[in-house]
Amino acid sequence: MQIFEAGDREVSPKNVPCTCTLQFLLREGALSLIVYMRSNDIWLGFIHDAFCFTMLQEMFARDLGVELGTYTHLVGSLHLYDEHSAGAQQYLAEKWQSPQCIMPPMPAGSFAEARGILVDSEQRIRAGSADPEWHSSPYWRDIQRLLCLFVAQKENDNARHEDLRSSLENEAYRMLVPSMSLEEGLK
Repeated sequence: MQIFEAGDREVSPKNVPCTCTLQFLLREGALSLIVYMRSNDIWLGFIHDAFCFTMLQEMFARDLGVELGTYTHLVGSLHLYDEHSAGAQQYLAEKWQSPQCIMPPMPAGSFAEARGILVDSEQRIRAGSADPEWHSSPYWRDIQRLLCLFVAQKENDNARHEDLRSSLENEAYRMLVPSMSLEEGLK
């Protein structure tokens, strides 16, 4: 999948997509993904990129009815900007990183049913609805909550953010989503 479009050359170089291509490979009953990035910020971009790309990989594997293969992330320029250096150093010094933080597996079966509910949820959230119609699966409810958390953070709604964060059903997400008060201290 090519990400770059011809019109991207007409914008500022800082706005040219960092992701060049996603290459999906179906080998021996497993779907692998290779992502090619021209540039990637390790503090602001990488964790979000890896999350989104591996989720796409998992969605496609579910729809194809195959196992999940390997994920490879190739970057031409992996960097940390000076203004984020202190936050990154503080994060590493806190030693909250845990090899025990394992993302939950996507529920078995096709992604098709959840896709419609998630698209509807995102549309409702973008239109200003406080809560979408919650999915019956704990896995997909947490994904909906992550969408709502993003909006609460953008709107600086600390109470809503904390309520959503505490309602996350998977511990891995709670570990990865800091409270807004902690995040303010890392800036």
